[in-house]
Amino acid sequence: MKHLLHAMLFMAVILLAGCSQDGADSREEEKRPITLCYELFGSQTAEDTENEWYRELERRTGEKITVQRIPSVNYVSRIERMTTADSLPMAVAANDSLMSSPVMRRAISAGSFWKLDDYIEDYPALYQLIGEQFWESVRIDGAVYGIPRLRIQPRNGLYYRADWAQRLGISEVRTLEDFYRMLTRFTYEDPDGNGRDDTYGLGFCWTDYGNKSWNGIATLTTVLGGPNYWEYRDGAMLPDFFTEEYLEALRFFRRCINEGVMSREISITTVQQRQKDFLEGNTGCCFGCIDDALGLQAELESRIPGASLAVMTSLENGGKSRRVNSDRGYNGMVMFNKSGEGGIRTEEELRRVLSFFNSLCEQEDLFTYGVEQVDFVQNPDGSKELLKMEDGTLKLNADMMDFTQIFTFDRMTGASEDSELKRQLEKVMEESSPYLVFDDADLLQSSTYIKKKESLNRIIQNASMRYILGEIGDEGFNAALEEWLEAGGTEVISELTEQYELKKK
Repeated sequence: MKHLLHAMLFMAVILLAGCSQDGADSREEEKRPITLCYELFGSQTAEDTENEWYRELERRTGEKITVQRIPSVNYVSRIERMTTADSLPMAVAANDSLMSSPVMRRAISAGSFWKLDDYIEDYPALYQLIGEQFWESVRIDGAVYGIPRLRIQPRNGLYYRADWAQRLGISEVRTLEDFYRMLTRFTYEDPDGNGRDDTYGLGFCWTDYGNKSWNGIATLTTVLGGPNYWEYRDGAMLPDFFTEEYLEALRFFRRCINEGVMSREISITTVQQRQKDFLEGNTGCCFGCIDDALGLQAELESRIPGASLAVMTSLENGGKSRRVNSDRGYNGMVMFNKSGEGGIRTEEELRRVLSFFNSLCEQEDLFTYGVEQVDFVQNPDGSKELLKMEDGTLKLNADMMDFTQIFTFDRMTGASEDSELKRQLEKVMEESSPYLVFDDADLLQSSTYIKKKESLNRIIQNASMRYILGEIGDEGFNAALEEWLEAGGTEVISELTEQYELKKK
């Protein structure tokens, strides 16, 4: 009997030890840092992770986080390689380019990412911040695979040197011809007052087909009455480059080239060089995302004291109704990885990560102002003043290091101090909203386009650039359209038309 009792006690000790070890393993797994990955646009190094803003975020959320930042220049290719190698972290920001990538689509189909349908409504702050419209918009094959990365919708427009316009007595720009006259005066009337002929009215680049969404091509096409990329017209989907309005937009840029308002070096001008030219006072206007102006204003002022910006989203077109090229309201989504050592292993761990994102919804003051005495100071009148670095950059933006690429409140990517420009931007957004023109192909997928995207885009981009430079005319451009149709464009139109009609039933 004594031996039996000893044996039972021994087994109980073993079982308790096993349970203890299991509990320790579980607690150890729970302690894994939440790992994030997103695109880095700023000048900070990707390894620069320790600062007061991140420590405060961890203190408030009760979570240790590890952030991997990948420079934007090779973000898509790096994430594609990491996806193939099962080396993604827990949460990854997948922009629109990644969401249309065959690599990412295959990974989604293979079950490499968590479906969120059964979870999102359990996190009310996050669910309400995004809004039901956008949760529905990001569905892939009927399922929600991520948190939409919200962006303002009247985002595509232009920003220009308001101080140059004021110096030259330009009080109002309403029509396309008004705009062109302003660009001409920026070029030929010494807007910076330095006595030298050293400025262009307009900065432009088109090194990647995707630049078309913000470089002025799509914006002007829509303003002139054309589609925002795609329009369902006369029983079929119609791409913008098949319209007369698209050619009118190209003719506008060709005129800028011919009359010296824009540099002929557009085929080799990078996005970075275009921005550098603007910030150094070599150009007076750029098409782009108008909320970028908030960050550009601070940097411009640090380089050129007294410089100021203004923004626009639309121009009047011969008495016709205003038309504003609309962003879809989100740029891809934050997806949650299931695969590899870095993936989210269990449903419990997924809920923990979603709770972290839900808790971010309570940190609006941290995203808006940062840490007191580090990113802002409290003025005697109770207002908060954002601090700047020596180069004019807001300390908060430098500390956050593009964290808004993975989570943001107001859909504008970057903090900004209260200013005349910010108030103007908010007014322009409000006034533009009733005139938004949407892409009819949004959320539709063409299997042919996914396979042949690069070659099809190259045909249109090359023909468009040659048209702007005067190397081909209407006949040459129409020949490129025929080439596009024969290379797979006919199938793309057919597939998108079928999907659009099914969606509308």
